[in-house]
Amino acid sequence: MLNKAVVLMEMLESSVQKSDWLEVLAALGDSVNVRLVNGSSRCAGRVEVLHRDHNHSRLIIGPHLCSGRLEIYHNQTWMSVCDAVFDQQDAEVVCRELDCGAPVQVLGAAVFGKGDTQMWTQEIQCRGNESQIHLCPTSPSHDNCSHDNDVGVMCSGYTDLRLVNGSDSCSGRVERQYSSKWGTVCDACWDMRAASVLCRQLNCGIAVSVVGSDWFGEGSGEIWADVFNCDGNETKLSECSI
Repeated sequence: MLNKAVVLMEMLESSVQKSDWLEVLAALGDSVNVRLVNGSSRCAGRVEVLHRDHNHSRLIIGPHLCSGRLEIYHNQTWMSVCDAVFDQQDAEVVCRELDCGAPVQVLGAAVFGKGDTQMWTQEIQCRGNESQIHLCPTSPSHDNCSHDNDVGVMCSGYTDLRLVNGSDSCSGRVERQYSSKWGTVCDACWDMRAASVLCRQLNCGIAVSVVGSDWFGEGSGEIWADVFNCDGNETKLSECSI
């Protein structure tokens, strides 16, 4: 069983035999909640299986798993969050909960699109050191919010960077890690200023040149299309806006 599954959905056909259901539930054990949804009665419907250790927040409709519109899980449903009740300290907790590094930016006014769920309108009052968003205190808010005010969060998103297939550890194809997944960086999203910051971060001195078109061989896995807007003076890439 995944340790930190966001939501585990099992779609089971109505023709499944009762004995098979029992085997499924026995295999899942005590770590899940199971319910029927969208059925014609309380004895029919789609089976929804929710891991009890799931994250209580998620980022959707963004360019990658660590950026997007924020939704919070509450009372067995996902809810959009009003930008007026959410700040940088709250974002620190969300990025930590999702294993997405540090918060880069909190964006209001439905930058990542308008949700179609219920709205979370309580004031979130995180100290910034909580491990999950549901552990943060809340208080009533008097702000009048709609989906025009859906908040979005951008996290730094990667836990590591590396140069591979070069002559040494300070030259090669740029690879980044998001949520334990390694991927390559699109050459159209990279310039000398970003390269200077990366070389500084990797203790590799001064950037000499940026080469694209699979100069160091074609990578595998994800292709990250984030464009780094670095000044060139930052000490690490997570300090650059994306």
